[in-house]
Order: sequence, then C-alpha cells, then structure tokens
Amino acid sequence: MIIDSIYTISGSNFEKKIVSMSNEREITIHSTTYRNEDENNLLQGIVLFHNNYEILREDEELINSLNKHNIPSHKVDLNGTLLATSANLERWLENNRPKSILLLGDKKVIDHEYLTNFLDKILSSVRVLTY
Repeated sequence: MIIDSIYTISGSNFEKKIVSMSNEREITIHSTTYRNEDENNLLQGIVLFHNNYEILREDEELINSLNKHNIPSHKVDLNGTLLATSANLERWLENNRPKSILLLGDKKVIDHEYLTNFLDKILSSVRVLTY
C-alpha cells in the first residue's frame, strides 16, 4: 500500500503534530480547508482519529459530505485495543488503496500515547516523491 499525498486541515493543532512527525521522514504534508468541490476531488480517503467517539461536529459533517462523493472514511478510536485497531486501519488501507488521504483529529488526540503508532503506520506507507 502506497500513499502519495497526505492532507490535513490548515492551521489545526493536529496538523502541527503530523507535520512535525513527517518532517523527520522528509514527507510533505499538504494543508487545505476542504471547503470547495475542486479540493474534494483530490481525496481518495479520510482517516479520523478520536477518543471514545468524541468527534467534533465539523469533522463529522466533513466526513458525511465527502462520503456523499464516494470517498471512503475510517474512524480510529485511540482508546481501542492497539493491535485490533491497528489491524483494522491496515485492512482499511489495503481494501480502499487511497493514494491521497485526509487525516483528521482534534486537539484532544494529539498527546494520546497511541497516536504516534498509528501515524507511523500511515507515514511509513507514504512514497516520497522526488522530481
């Protein structure tokens, strides 16, 4: 499974966490607001990180909007069993094979002990493009 592009919502604390991790691997993270149709065409998947299904209303609305355009989504409960939740994420990535994904999460998940493990799995799937 190879992901070409990772997107985050511009200016979010979650974006800062992902960018700091990706810089260590020389991976470019694309920032977006995802408020217009042209940007939605870039996405092939959405991964939402949350704690015990505490999901921001705007994240849920964004997922529902993109699902209407047949963009698959996956919700990762960071309080779930690490092995099972990790296997579910890997299976979702293998089944849907998104080349570009939007990563979502609120500021409550940034310091969660399991977040780094999941982001490592996703970032290790990213192909570093050189031109």
